[in-house]
Amino acid sequence: MTTTGHKKIAIIGAGAAGVCAARRAVSLLRNWVPYVFELGSQVGGTWIYDDNVGINLSTGDPIHSSMYKGLKTNLPKEVMAFPDYPFPPSFDSFLKHTEVLKYIQDYSSNILKYIQFHTKVLSVCPRGSKWSIETLNLLKNEQQITEFDAVVVCNGHYSTPTYGQIKGIDSYSGKVLHSHNYRIPEPYKGKRVLVFGAASSGIDITSSRNCFLRGIIFRPAR
Repeated sequence: MTTTGHKKIAIIGAGAAGVCAARRAVSLLRNWVPYVFELGSQVGGTWIYDDNVGINLSTGDPIHSSMYKGLKTNLPKEVMAFPDYPFPPSFDSFLKHTEVLKYIQDYSSNILKYIQFHTKVLSVCPRGSKWSIETLNLLKNEQQITEFDAVVVCNGHYSTPTYGQIKGIDSYSGKVLHSHNYRIPEPYKGKRVLVFGAASSGIDITSSRNCFLRGIIFRPAR
């Protein structure tokens, strides 16, 4: 990619925010070239379903996505769409996660040449008016340091589970699972399941109650 006379903008992450930033940079910022660094093998970020939980064995990083099978959006498509790229009118207002992922993939189809997949950002350091970014190509095990004029961080905030303070949970002998590591309801069929939290994921997961002997929602006092 030739960048003579152009400024370079680094975009960390190729989820919805990252590909949006890249598309807008290409269409609106004259003389700027985006470089998108994505740890995984495809665009989509948190909308990519992964059977695995815990640690990604190939990168050593926590599994980023909290996606589980059967998830539907808690916002209608009419407020989720990018302004220049509406969802297909045939889609229901509340979308399946697979439909959102396909939408992001289609939206980013014309900027794939700017994305470096399997690339981990190791450090971002200011250097005067510019930024020095160290990256690691996971396939080639090659490190590189590149200077950029601007940086946009789009690596999400859904990969670290927060349990809060639940009295007695440390001494509980049964299975304790954060919704970040929930994938399918079948392992809980016929079991009594206590769900702490009545926000979007708690209610959505409990809607699979046909797989449970009993599902309970508990909402801590705020």
